[in-house]
Amino acid sequence: MLSDEQWSQVVEDLMDRTGIARRGDVDGCRGVAIRHADDHVHVAAVLVGQVSGRRVSPSFDKRRARETCQAWRSVLTWCGRRVWIGRR
Repeated sequence: MLSDEQWSQVVEDLMDRTGIARRGDVDGCRGVAIRHADDHVHVAAVLVGQVSGRRVSPSFDKRRARETCQAWRSVLTWCGRRVWIGRR
């Protein structure tokens, strides 16, 4: 089981790597992670820049999300954590 802070790190990395909300970008999209079980979170994002109001169309976001989930799954498995990241 991950703590809320650890899940926050996973989700922040996911949002950054997909281009939805880059770290440090004040115009990044707003998102929310919902944790309703110990072993996973659901992530949703509004694909509109916070400041500009422009629509965001991240390229290859599904592929990047999958790659990010696989990377985190490897790290967490190596650390002995059992969580679902990515598709079941």
